Amino acid sequence: YVTANPLLADWEGLSRIWLEPKASPNYYPLTFTSYWIEAHLWRTVPFGYHLTNVLLHCCNAGALFLLLRRLKVPGALLASGLFALHPVHVESVAWIAERKNVLSTLFVFLALHEWKRWITTGEKRFYLQVIGCVLAAILSKTVACTLPAALLLFSWWREPERWKQRILPTLPLFLVSALFAGMTIAWERERMGAGVAGADLSLPDRLIVAGTAPWFYVGKLLWPTDLMAIYPRWDPNPTNWIHWLAPLATLAVVALAWFLRGRVGRGVFFALGAFLITLSPALGLVDYSTMDLSLVADHYQYPASAALLALFAAFFANGVRRFGLSTSTTPGQIPGAALACVLGVLSYQQAKVYTDSETLWKHNREGNPTCWAVHNNLGTALSAKAESLIEEAGRLEQFGRPEGATEARRLATQSFEAAIPSYEEAHHLKPDLDLIVLNIGRAYQNLGRIEEASGTYRRALEINPHSSQAYFKLGRLYLDVLKQADEAEKLFLKAVELDQKCVEALNSLGVLEAQRNRWDMAVAYFQAVLDIDPRHPFARRNLLNAAIDYHNAHSEAQKDRQETQPAEREKEGRTRE
Repeated sequence: YVTANPLLADWEGLSRIWLEPKASPNYYPLTFTSYWIEAHLWRTVPFGYHLTNVLLHCCNAGALFLLLRRLKVPGALLASGLFALHPVHVESVAWIAERKNVLSTLFVFLALHEWKRWITTGEKRFYLQVIGCVLAAILSKTVACTLPAALLLFSWWREPERWKQRILPTLPLFLVSALFAGMTIAWERERMGAGVAGADLSLPDRLIVAGTAPWFYVGKLLWPTDLMAIYPRWDPNPTNWIHWLAPLATLAVVALAWFLRGRVGRGVFFALGAFLITLSPALGLVDYSTMDLSLVADHYQYPASAALLALFAAFFANGVRRFGLSTSTTPGQIPGAALACVLGVLSYQQAKVYTDSETLWKHNREGNPTCWAVHNNLGTALSAKAESLIEEAGRLEQFGRPEGATEARRLATQSFEAAIPSYEEAHHLKPDLDLIVLNIGRAYQNLGRIEEASGTYRRALEINPHSSQAYFKLGRLYLDVLKQADEAEKLFLKAVELDQKCVEALNSLGVLEAQRNRWDMAVAYFQAVLDIDPRHPFARRNLLNAAIDYHNAHSEAQKDRQETQPAEREKEGRTRE
């Protein structure tokens, strides 16, 4: 999203963010534009990105307060405070990659604001602003495609006698939402294996998940403990009647709110409906790429939770009034303030989990020790830490601090050694995934344990004989460590045969040809890399160097020919004489 995203480098990258839907991991151009702007403001310094997320979250809380106050919903201030301080939202705010959540939610709330103004005044400009907000929300994160349904339900709540007149104006919004939703579903299947991730779930399984997940989210709102990035994956069993209790309870609650709408008001049904509608893309009925890891996540309910928090705040405010108090007076504010303080403390504690990747995945390992991805991510975090320490050691040597460099290398070795058990556990839990074995081999190689690294790479090929990355990494081992260029070339060529877009192997072939002074071949390989990835971090520099060397070699050869030609002509003349 940020640190390894070449699209954030220049104006060309910005145009590709908008004009090439498949250039980014997801087509969220507004979100990636925000990253692009920040990349030019503070490069890869995390503070700026975190600050932006926090400010957007504060704006969301403020927008929620203003919306509820405009709607004259009791407890508006409490609802916005709960939204701002609830620990369930820490994941969306603290994780820079979840910018899409906080940004799209802002436009969701703004769309509700403008929709309220439009249905109240009928002015066309407010309807146009609704369209703009809906588009901005979808371009920030596609799950906002449920917004038109929420707007229509909003009209059913606020204007019971006229809401059917709003169906036609929402049709363009539904069409745009359907277009982006279909596009995202197709890309998730094509690029991220969404169809494979949820292939083990039958329709009854999905119905159980869709009916159970809302209770999970309600539970986390009421009792926010044991929060984690990847929750244990459920195993729904349609043949066990107990698994159908939660879905039936969900239907019962919705039905009860419908039948009691005349007594308790339509707002209750709207809150429940908005909560379920906003959650619907993540309820398991539609495939998404992480379904094989978990069927729930805290960030899925970031925008949806606002509806339930507002409902709770309204019930709380009405309850306080029954005791003869008012939420505008100090005695009536004390319980809500106390609750907000408790949530604030819990959020502060939860935010510490996101200090760094190592801390995050160690915490997740405690709550979900049987998830291979958690162990693999921990190993990756430890390996990244070790590589950073090696770079630090190099800088310390340049500044004449050999003791510090030695200590940094010692710590790097410890991190690599600590990464291997995590990778091994991930491999034990997911033995058919060659990526994990490649990570183990890379750790062995960085530790200088070459025979183990070579054997591990070959073990990855046994798991997946068509792994271009395994051939590439084994080739780098032969080229960089074993100094066997011919064998390395065979492995690189095999990697390219399996994946013609394996830019790492193509770049390595270019480096190999440059070392052999075969500049024309080197230039061809580097150009092939740039044709596939114009922003490749090394190929452009390698191409320039190879072109310069080729020009110099050609110039030297031409100069030698020019110097030898007079001598040859003189010798030829003497021979004739």
